Amino acid sequence: MIARKIKNRLNALHYKTDIGQWSNGLESIHTANLNFLNAQSSFIRENDMQKAKYKYGIPDHYFTSDGNLIDLPINDEITYTDLICKFCRETNQVNYLEIGVSVGKNMVQIMQHLKGAQITGLDIEEIPSAVLEKLDPATVQQKNQITNARVGNNEFSYICGSVLEDSTWKSLEGRKYNILLSDALHTPEAIWTEYLMMKKYQVIDPKEFVIFWDDLGGEMTDVFISIFKDMKKNGMAKKGQCAILSLNGWIGQHEKKHNIGIISNRI
Repeated sequence: MIARKIKNRLNALHYKTDIGQWSNGLESIHTANLNFLNAQSSFIRENDMQKAKYKYGIPDHYFTSDGNLIDLPINDEITYTDLICKFCRETNQVNYLEIGVSVGKNMVQIMQHLKGAQITGLDIEEIPSAVLEKLDPATVQQKNQITNARVGNNEFSYICGSVLEDSTWKSLEGRKYNILLSDALHTPEAIWTEYLMMKKYQVIDPKEFVIFWDDLGGEMTDVFISIFKDMKKNGMAKKGQCAILSLNGWIGQHEKKHNIGIISNRI
């Protein structure tokens, strides 16, 4: 639910709220993702959790006496993962950055849709087993909290570091990502810091980009508006090139729908 005051500010930006314009092909993508997920083992690994600093961002109440919400099958409702996959399919030479990989359930779905792409994950936790197992083991190289490898014919990098630290972003300098997902710290301060770092280190490809922010609401939506206004001021986006959609996350129907913010010079 978007508060009236914030909604009025969004209306002034001519923001979009309907996924309809992107619906073509989403059902087949969702089906492919469901089939892929149904063939996977658990995303919650004991060895990962034992060494994790923050439990990969998974809240305690997601763990139940019967297991966990992460591994439960999801229904036929579209997720934000499906929408990201659609943008990936419609992009030449994908350069994808995922900020906040968690246990990797979103990342591995994205990976299976990409060919000849550059893929980067960034998280304060070490690379999760569900992602590590998808990499070509003969190509894996790890140095100074950075893992490089190949997955299929894609180049893959994983940076273990805090989104709040300058040194983390320095390792991404000039990479020019054209599809980005912000799904790490869900606070106004964090997503504003991320954006400032993206600008400072030229992380966004100005020619063609789409950025997704997960789970907006309250002051986070205020910051999203400020980010869009700044991008518009700097000529990176125009009025109307933003959206907030209500979609399931990668846990599907087992949690409330998320407000997904999108800014793109493609919409």
